[in-house]
Amino acid sequence: MAIDSQPIPETLADLAERGVPAGLPSVIECIEQNLICLIAYARISDTRTGKNETGGVSTQHGSMRARIRRLGPQYLIVRRYTDNGLSSAKDEYRPDFEAMLSDLARGTTPEGYPVGGVITVDEDRIYRLPSQRERFIAAFRSRPGRHFIDHAGDQDLYVEGSEIRGLASITISMGEIRKKKARTRLWHEGLAIRGIPHTGGRPFGFSADGMKLDPVESPVVRRAIEACIDGKSWGSITRIFQESGIPTRKGGPWRDQTVKQIVRNPRNAGLRVIDGEIYVDDRTGKPKIGEWETVCSAEEIYKVWERGKPRIRRPDRGAPPPREDERTWTTAPREALSTDKATKYLLSGILSCGKIIPGTGRMCMAKLRGSPDKRSKSGYVYVCPPKTSAGCSGVGRSGAALDELITNLVKAELKERAALAAPEPAWEKDELLQELDRKLNALAQRWVASKISDDCHFRLTAKIEDHLKELQLERADWTAKQTEAHLLSGDIDHLWDNAMDLRQRRATIKGMFTAVIVHPVGRGVKTASAKDIKIVWREGRQTPVNEVHRK
Repeated sequence: MAIDSQPIPETLADLAERGVPAGLPSVIECIEQNLICLIAYARISDTRTGKNETGGVSTQHGSMRARIRRLGPQYLIVRRYTDNGLSSAKDEYRPDFEAMLSDLARGTTPEGYPVGGVITVDEDRIYRLPSQRERFIAAFRSRPGRHFIDHAGDQDLYVEGSEIRGLASITISMGEIRKKKARTRLWHEGLAIRGIPHTGGRPFGFSADGMKLDPVESPVVRRAIEACIDGKSWGSITRIFQESGIPTRKGGPWRDQTVKQIVRNPRNAGLRVIDGEIYVDDRTGKPKIGEWETVCSAEEIYKVWERGKPRIRRPDRGAPPPREDERTWTTAPREALSTDKATKYLLSGILSCGKIIPGTGRMCMAKLRGSPDKRSKSGYVYVCPPKTSAGCSGVGRSGAALDELITNLVKAELKERAALAAPEPAWEKDELLQELDRKLNALAQRWVASKISDDCHFRLTAKIEDHLKELQLERADWTAKQTEAHLLSGDIDHLWDNAMDLRQRRATIKGMFTAVIVHPVGRGVKTASAKDIKIVWREGRQTPVNEVHRK
């Protein structure tokens, strides 16, 4: 079952294992055959290993398919959700996790298949923090009788004991994470004290053990560092690597981002970074210089960092930089290593380049970046990055025009949802729920007063409690829908323009669209149309852009 009427390029889907599996029976056939329709979720935290990024999640989805075959023909996976390279322990925003929660609360997938349960290889793929589990359980329990299947089998998440088991597993998981981080830090500190470089893949410019300089590669790194200090452009610095004739580790072309990581590497100056900070010798109060051969001095690497910040994760990312009078050998590198970079433009990293690469027949699909441009009336443009940054420089569009187009689409969709989700004044079965609750209390009082037998009490109590549980689940579903309806019942324009910040707007757009592909147009073309911009909705429907956005 295709999500889009047109074939989507392979590079459009950031993962192969996502969306609707091929060859599914129709929704009506699933209902008539009483099939248990499951949604599958997979996640891998870190893909910076140099291996195929989809390997981890593909293995997880393969394992889930094998389990479904063992369970029997009545089980069927109707949709796959995948978050690649996103950590749940760090509470990063996960688009497919949010989409899964929405579909669980709605009760159906975007294609209309009823959601009869969730399958995953392990519950920690879905949640590792209490707040994440609470949100998942609320969405999961919005319908009765669902299945939750992982490596431990089919678990009942409706019984009270499941809360204790779930919280216990989260507590254990969080404890393991803290212990692992502590062990890793102690291990790195031990290496730093002895002046030994950390292990891992061979860094460019160094020998396999990291102690000696590579006689062929290190001169290239040295020339690149000198060019960086002299203020040369990153394109010029990248050409130094290209003209050297030395291939990248994977054999591909040299890109600006790869070159930046090599040139900015603290290892070049004999420095070690632990938890986002330069490791300092306790005896001298200055950075500890390693025992390995260096490409440049510490002073030179600081000058390089003035041109840009290396990609090093810090536990306290987002902390304010030190004041001018507080900068020392310790705090100055820490400021240079900061990785915070606020997104200034609404659609940076959301738009994709739709230019066809000559000789290949495939789209570029590089993410467009927002960039200031004095020549543009809006003052900024969205452009495809250059070839040295894995782009093609083939698309550039006015920033304000694209922002207005996508904003109008999102607002129109929110208003449509608001019209379909008008809040109801009261739940129609509220009186019945209260009556059953009164009956249960009265029955308990009669039993305490010895007016009914034990057998009668427990038999009637079980029947009333079963009915109460069904009504409580129905009410939870109704409450969730009313909460969304009340949220959308306000002024959508005011909500978007005044109440939501840039991060919330970007999260809303990412949750609504699978992709926004911008095709190249002729010079001077200002008006966006359905021919040059393709919107791929997460629900699988296509909306002509020119019907929503007109000049």
